[in-house]
Amino acid sequence: MSRQQERARRTRASIVESAAIEFARRGYGAASVNAILEHSGATKGAMYFHFDSKEELARAVLAEGLDRYRVI
Repeated sequence: MSRQQERARRTRASIVESAAIEFARRGYGAASVNAILEHSGATKGAMYFHFDSKEELARAVLAEGLDRYRVI
């Protein structure tokens, strides 16, 4: 994997992790994309490169949680 691909993978993972925390704290409706990005250290451009919407990001959070559950 190239350095650029690895950086993109880490950025996406950071956004998903920050979103999971924000959704857990505030709920989906009250969660702010700006707060998610602030905590992840990512830019809006990076967010919308990886996800088309907040809804798609929430789906990624759920998929990640399900993947972790399956490992357990």
